[in-house]
Amino acid sequence: MPDRLQRPHPIVAGWIRERRTRREDARRWHPGGPLPADFTAIDRRRHRILSALFSALEQHGYLAKVDDRGRTSLEIDGEPVSFTLKEKFRQVRRPLTEEEKRQGFNPKRPWKSETQATGLLQLAVETVLDPALPHSWIDAPDQPLERQFPDIAAAFIAAAPILRERRRRYQEVALDYEDCDCIR
Repeated sequence: MPDRLQRPHPIVAGWIRERRTRREDARRWHPGGPLPADFTAIDRRRHRILSALFSALEQHGYLAKVDDRGRTSLEIDGEPVSFTLKEKFRQVRRPLTEEEKRQGFNPKRPWKSETQATGLLQLAVETVLDPALPHSWIDAPDQPLERQFPDIAAAFIAAAPILRERRRRYQEVALDYEDCDCIR
């Protein structure tokens, strides 16, 4: 896994180009106004991981895709494997500020629940595959996702025959259904 993103995968390069264009447009059309946020360190890390994953799996017949809603997937033989790579968040309780106490928050609950970023990334496969295959990986202090990359890629590669067999069975059932006289 590279420390810096030198030659990003075309999808990742498109994300970077799109953000740069939006920032330039905001400068041009609203000088002195707020700019779309620049990429954070966690965004840049996600880009490095996704670029490496897309490039590695395309060598094994997968096709990296982003749908019109921005969801990423890897497709093999027309079968998509949807997944997410995002930062983990956690719920925490924090004491109320004096201002919040004056605003009449519940006196029996002297805390407020908030969501905080953890700085940890989690990659999760959303497509249901074989239960024996791992489907989620998370950063750990001694094992960041970058070091788990071979296991992640291997799980995606192992999914290919499962998807092919699933497609074959689906087509077999569809043919049996078409040949059935019970619906005529």
